[in-house]
Amino acid sequence: MSQEDRTILVDSVQLKEGVSQKTGKPFQRTVVAWEDESGTEQYASAFGNSLFTPAFALEKKPAIITVKQNGNFLDLVAIRPAPADAKVDVTPKLGTGDYVTGQKPAIEVRRMCALNASTNATAMTAELLRHQTTQEVTPELYRAAWDAMYAHVFLKNLRSCKAIEDEDIPF
Repeated sequence: MSQEDRTILVDSVQLKEGVSQKTGKPFQRTVVAWEDESGTEQYASAFGNSLFTPAFALEKKPAIITVKQNGNFLDLVAIRPAPADAKVDVTPKLGTGDYVTGQKPAIEVRRMCALNASTNATAMTAELLRHQTTQEVTPELYRAAWDAMYAHVFLKNLRSCKAIEDEDIPF
């Protein structure tokens, strides 16, 4: 079988230990995992621990591995850092849940903060005024309580969403 070089992004490196069922002797096996172009997890391994240290140093980094097909398995022959200009497809595959949506524009973030604040202010005002016993609940009292709740929650949301920084507040 011929050897082949592949440029990959190393997902994980493990050193597995066990006892051979055939010989009863202990063994170590270095296993390197990565995702291929279709998003399928691939593995290559080598007996012994001689490749573990160089492979572990390349975990989560681009690498060039030399592999050899051995039946249904890939034998790991060598591993080395990929050159800086090496092409490795590291874009997460859609449907895997590994990708992050794009950042929303500032105006959209403010709209989401306002909607959330409005919903929460309505619920908090209703709960607060439900327990009001010392004075009559009038539309003016409800409006004042809602405005106070909304302003408080909206400012907290803007800070949480990083839509406004403390230094942007003039007081």
